[in-house]
Order: sequence, then structure tokens, then C-alpha cells
Amino acid sequence: MAVPPTLCDRIVVAQLTSPNRGAIASVGILGLGAERLITRLLRSISGRPLRPFTLGTVRLCEFQFAQYPPEKVIAAQIGPHQFEIYCHGGPVAVSRILTAAQQHGASVISWEDWLSLTHPSLITAEALVALTQAKTRRVASILSAQTAENWDREIRTIREHILSQAWDTALERVDRLVARWAIGGRMVDGWVVALVGPPNAGKSSLFNRLLAEDRAIVHPTAGTTRDLLRATISLDGWPVTLIDTPGYGPTDDPLEKAAMARARNTFTELDLGLFVLDVTQNRAALLEETILPPDRILTVFNKIDLLSTHSAGQPSGSESCQTGFYLVSAKTGEGIAELVAAIVRRLVPGELASDEPVPFTSRQHGWLESLRQAVQGRDPAASCNALKRLGCENTIPE
Repeated sequence: MAVPPTLCDRIVVAQLTSPNRGAIASVGILGLGAERLITRLLRSISGRPLRPFTLGTVRLCEFQFAQYPPEKVIAAQIGPHQFEIYCHGGPVAVSRILTAAQQHGASVISWEDWLSLTHPSLITAEALVALTQAKTRRVASILSAQTAENWDREIRTIREHILSQAWDTALERVDRLVARWAIGGRMVDGWVVALVGPPNAGKSSLFNRLLAEDRAIVHPTAGTTRDLLRATISLDGWPVTLIDTPGYGPTDDPLEKAAMARARNTFTELDLGLFVLDVTQNRAALLEETILPPDRILTVFNKIDLLSTHSAGQPSGSESCQTGFYLVSAKTGEGIAELVAAIVRRLVPGELASDEPVPFTSRQHGWLESLRQAVQGRDPAASCNALKRLGCENTIPE
């Protein structure tokens, strides 16, 4: 591995294992002066200076920091100008090595930055970082497919269209990549959905049903839910943060007013609101008081298990599909699968093939937007530069 240009006059160190306590920890050292730093930090078990390393060399050494007793560590050269030190897994041992390296002029970086520097493909490195934050198997599967080969194939194809001046074809392919950002940009953090509506509509029961566990307290007394409850769930494999909110409506209770105010403060972060109504109550007028715009809400009639037949004025099952009303029973689970499918359709715009490149970081999206502008302007130099930066930009924070 060649040392990145940004490291020609720098040495960086990073903790490569979990910051939590473990049996063994690993510290990476990278840079043209990495071996010189290793010889300053460590000594042989006999107390003599270390002999020169060669690729693949593994040695048992001693590390001493300040007045503390020496500790046994293992040092290995795993690449040109790249070393790793394996020490006790406690945070104190790692901190001492990092501090000593800083005192000798090295810069401490995060493991994410280390991965970007040492991996041959920046996009693959970004995918590996994102994988550690994936909340569902579906997202992990998509991120696992974001390999250098998949992206390089797409980048080469777009570059060929540009060089042959097939601008319209190039733009079509770029537009498809940009469009996938609507999904890719949400894969790690997911979407936010809240249950809103009047008291005693069964929002907490529906919250528990969607979570498949009893997280929210359920009671016939109106106003039981006063605090916002949040939980991350998987809907058809997509990560969704679900929020249970207090019921809103006319009240003189100062606590209920405060709870409703807190709930409204969350509405700006919502991707979708489930407006939950009790199907046994005549609450049709409340539909006109929905506190979210129509494109960010689904109306849900709950408690259909209490109806032997659908009452006059209440939507039937067939009508619910046509009008956008969804009939469910949080108690029995009836209608929940259809509601989940509707939520996913509203949140996730389209499908993704398992092996197609998907932008999933702001860096990738930014360079794709630059690429689109350059292709629209039919600028070959700017287009090729954006493609290059998209695929192999290699930077490190100062």
C-alpha cells in the first residue's frame, strides 16, 4: 500500500479495536516515519533497541510510559510504512500508547479515517464504516454490495459515454444514481414515523404491536402517555424510528398541554405521521384538523375488533384502500401487515437491485451532484474530475 499524499510528512495513529474494555487492543501506525516512531516507543525484551522490521515481522516488545512499569506488547509490520501494536485491551493501556505517539509528533485519528487511508477503495471503506451502523439485515446486505468493483464498473461506463460525447446517455445513468440517494441517504439513520391523534385512540397499543413488545403503558384512562417514547424497528427490512406521542385535543390540564407541546416539537423531524383514530368513535371531523401536511400522513382507524360489522359512516376494508384510510386492530393484529406495507410504500421510493451502486454518504451524493452539473454542461474535464473524486478521493482531517 502506497502512503497517501496527505501523509508524506505525517504519521498517524488510531485505535483499531473497540473503545470498550477487551482482552486485546490494536493500535495502528501509518506514515513514512512509522518505523522510526515504533523504535522510539518500544524496546526489545532484553532492553536493547529494536532491530529493523521487514514486512510480516512480528515481535514481542516492551512499552514504557512515564513512570509506569513496562508492559509487554506485540508489534508487527503489516504493510509498507504501516505497523500495528497489540496490547492489553483496557482503555488505559491504549491511551498511554496514543499519548506517547502524540508526544513524538504523531496525529491521532479515528478508526473510520484510518480505514479510508488504508483501504484501496474509499467507497468500500465507507461501506465498511456504514456497515458497523447498519440496523437491519436488508441495509447490511445493500451496503455489503457497495464494492469497488460495482462502483468502478458504473464509473467506467459513465466515463466512456462522456469521452464518446454520448451526453444524454451519461446523464441518464447519473440521474439514476442521484435518484437512489433518496433511499441510500436514509439507510443508516433510517426514517422517522410518529403515531399522533386524540387520546384513547390506541396509539400506544399500536406502538407496542408494531414493536412486537410491550414498551408503552396502555390504560383506558385518557392521557396515560405523557412522554415521547422512541424505538427503532425494522419495517420490511428498513430501519424506522417509531415515536409514540401523547394524545392531543382540548384540555385544561397543564401537564397534558406541556406533553402536547413537546410532541409538536418533533413534527419537523417526521417523515410520516400515523393519524390514529378510534373506529368506534365519530371522529370524522378530526380528519380536517390533521396537524401534518397530507403527503406526510396516513390515517389509521384502530380498534376494529370492537365492531361486529362496520358501522354506518365508517370506511369498509375495500374503501380504506381507495381513500387512504387503514383499518387495524392493535389488539388482534388485523390489518397490521397492510398498514406496514403502506408505510414502506410512502417512505421508500422504489426498489433497489441487490448489486447496483447506491450513494449512501453525503460525500458521494455531493460529487454525484457535481457530476450531474458537469454532464448537463457537457464539460468533459469537470465530468471526469467529478468521477475521479467520487471513486477515489482520499482525505484526512487536519
